[in-house]
Parts: sequence; structure tokens; C-alpha cells
Amino acid sequence: MRLNSNGKGTFYDSEMLAGLYNLVFLPDNDMVEFLYEGKTMNLNFDFKDISKTLKTDSKANELLNQRTAFIDDLLDRKRIMEEKKLAEPAFDLDKSLVTLDADFVSFNRKMYASYPTNLAVKFFKAMEDPMIPEQLKGDAERFYYYRSHYLDNVDFSAIWTLRMPFFEEKINEYIERLTSQQPDSLIAAWDYIISLSEGNDEMFKSLFIIELNKYAKNNIMGYDAINFDFIEKYYLTGKATWADKEQLDKLKESAWSLENNLIGRIVSNFDMRMSDQKEISLHQLKSD
Repeated sequence: MRLNSNGKGTFYDSEMLAGLYNLVFLPDNDMVEFLYEGKTMNLNFDFKDISKTLKTDSKANELLNQRTAFIDDLLDRKRIMEEKKLAEPAFDLDKSLVTLDADFVSFNRKMYASYPTNLAVKFFKAMEDPMIPEQLKGDAERFYYYRSHYLDNVDFSAIWTLRMPFFEEKINEYIERLTSQQPDSLIAAWDYIISLSEGNDEMFKSLFIIELNKYAKNNIMGYDAINFDFIEKYYLTGKATWADKEQLDKLKESAWSLENNLIGRIVSNFDMRMSDQKEISLHQLKSD
């Protein structure tokens, strides 16, 4: 996009899909974040002070700007509080910071209630961590509540979710930090995540790619079972409709080579010659 002498320009791409994007200004690569809702939109701003000068016909970007400006204001208030603490040691900084958190929650709740279906609100909510009810006291109880609600606000049915920066971070957090790293637990966690994407073919495919990239070449003992389960359960049953015959043949070969070499399974039998020249099969050996 080239801007004219008045700073105006137009960008068009018929294949551009809804999501979060950046306008990048050369030559210094300064960036302006914006949400694209899948329809024509206008942005007008002074680059020196975007949040105060932004004018747009896109409600999503209006809300994005309002929230960004509010967060900037909270950061200014926090800085002033921290400076006051240095000047007045008796000042209760922790109590003051709690008020900032409360203000942020209040701001979000008001926006969410006013514009529940807006892309910006869905974006903000998906980034949030679940709030644990105060009545839950035990560590285990609090953890399992947090884990079971961690993905509640991630819209797995929407294509735009894939083009949000939080998406893969959320998946990795759920898999790596909220799930036991035992193969059986990881398999169950991936099955749960995959189930959330049913009906959204692009999301379904993207999750498959994330999983295969994560475990296909992983060298942790026992993790080959995760990849084998995935191939067997989804690819070899025809659920991965995008996979062509060549790819499926390679995956079948990979699964075949893994199947009898997984921990806990009986290894493939083979014949061998003993020191006395007698032939015996592996499965005939009776030995610990």
C-alpha cells in the first residue's frame, strides 16, 4: 500500500481472512495493530498518538483502541503509585494495585456485556485466564477448575481464531503446563482439544499439524505412543480428509514401524541362531 501526499492509501486482498493484523510502516517497521472483520473498513489516525486520534467505522477497532488506551492509563497510574511508594515507604502499594486490577475487570465486564458478539470482545475474552471461585480452597480443586475452564472462551468454531496470537500459546499452555506429561494423559488432552474443533475443517487440520510437528520427531521415551495413537485414530480412519494417498501411505508405514515397538507392547517376533547353531524365535525365549 502506498500513501499519497495526504497520507491516504487503500489496500485490497480478496483472500484476506478475519483476524488480527499489523500495519507495518517502512523504513523503521513501526507497527499499528488492527482487527479485520472480513469486510471493508477505514482507519484514520495520527501515527504520533494513535489511541487519541483514531477514527474508524469498524466497531471492533474502536473497542480495541478503547481498551489499549485504558491499559495505557492503568500503566501510568501504576507508575505513579510505584514512585509514591519510593517517596513514602508507608504507602500501601499492594492495596493500590488491587484497585487497578478491579478497574480493569470492571472495564472489561462492561464492554463484554455491551458488545457480546463483537470480534474484539471475543478476542479479549479468549486471552483471559479463568477466574477461580473464591469458595474453592483446596489446591487440587482450584487447579482442576482452572484447567477444565481454561479453553472455555476460545472459539474453536471460528476460522479467525487461528489468526490470533493467543491461539497456539493457549494450546501449548494447556498441553505443557496443565496436563501431566505422561503419554496417556497427553493423548486424552489432545483428544479433548480435537473434539472442540469438530465442524471446523480448517481448525481441525491446523490442530493436527500442531500435534504432528510436536511429536513426530520427539526423542522423549514413550512419546512415540502419542504420535502412533494420533495416526491410528485420525489419519488411518479417514478423518484427515485433506491427506492424499502418498501422505497416508507414509503415515501407515510410520505407524507399522511404531506399533510393535511401543512401551508395554509385545515386540515383533524374529528368528535367530543360537551359539549351538539351533534356530529359535524371540518369543520362544523364556527369560526376564
